Amino acid sequence: MNTAPQARTPWRIAHRGYHARCVENTLEAFTAAYGLGCDGVEFDVQLCADGTPVVFHDDDLLRLAGRPEAVYELTARELRVLPLRDSLTSAVGRIPTLEEFLRKFGSMLFYLEIKIPPAKTRDPAYWRALTEKAVAALSGSGRHPHSFVASFHLDAVRYALGGLNSPRAVAIHENAAGYRAALAAPPSDLLARRLYDSIPFSVFRAARPRSFRPERILLWDVSGADQFRSALDSGVAGVVAEDVPLMLKME
Repeated sequence: MNTAPQARTPWRIAHRGYHARCVENTLEAFTAAYGLGCDGVEFDVQLCADGTPVVFHDDDLLRLAGRPEAVYELTARELRVLPLRDSLTSAVGRIPTLEEFLRKFGSMLFYLEIKIPPAKTRDPAYWRALTEKAVAALSGSGRHPHSFVASFHLDAVRYALGGLNSPRAVAIHENAAGYRAALAAPPSDLLARRLYDSIPFSVFRAARPRSFRPERILLWDVSGADQFRSALDSGVAGVVAEDVPLMLKME
């Protein structure tokens, strides 16, 4: 497995691991992504009912576990025994805890997204507890120096950067308006945004303050050869994508 991102090429980061053959956001998906040559993986962290940070993306368990509950309604012990099944593969997986991820991959490059379910968006106790625990776990993990914390929830980002002094906390957002809103957040080491065909790189460059250098921008959800080529040509720090084989073969 790689132990450091390439020095002269953007980082290749697998979105939720390599889940073409493994269930997303599982240890198997992350092992496969690193094993194929990805510089890093992206994954989502939520709090379960007993306050344990676990790795899971969806707002509920219906798609992958056939259960209607949200992650925050079940304990880590209850979640651990649920078999996850992806309808596109025959793979079966389990929900790992953040501690389990860091124990196995803490020295690798990774992109941790603090995932706030819609029902908890206006619940400061939830997102503060999740942010605190995620940052504390990273601080004690001996993690890769280029790994970082991200969130669509700007209050969580501000909390991580300000109150918790989290290294490399960033804001991620889906459009130009979100990009401008994120600029009001405290300064961050990396700024990530979603790449849309409707927002060309020329507009992105023009909108970016000079304090943000191109090599410190990371593009999220890049898909298709044209988007990859545009991303690589732009001089960004890295790309996050689901098509791992395409991402790895692009030069």
